[in-house]
Amino acid sequence: MLPHENGLAAWFAGAHGLRRLPLNRLPAHETAFAITVHKSQGSEYRDVWLLPADGDDFTRALLYTAITRATTAFSYWGSEESFRRALARAHPRRSNLGSYLHPDPA
Repeated sequence: MLPHENGLAAWFAGAHGLRRLPLNRLPAHETAFAITVHKSQGSEYRDVWLLPADGDDFTRALLYTAITRATTAFSYWGSEESFRRALARAHPRRSNLGSYLHPDPA
């Protein structure tokens, strides 16, 4: 939903660009909010839609985090190529946890 001269309206992509639809013309729906995948960690949501910003930080770990936030449904709104690139970007975690679990014998 975005503001319009006659109040809020929903905007949908169409063959000729964006199309405005008054909110009272929409079927029954629930309003939603958007947050980043990073901020969603530790939370669960019934439905999760991921609209990726393709870049170096869109990795397998970020995709995994987004998918595992959903309790019922996950929808991906990006290209197949972007999804494949994220799966291929597996960055090792930077953590010292291993050194705490297996300290060097002195």
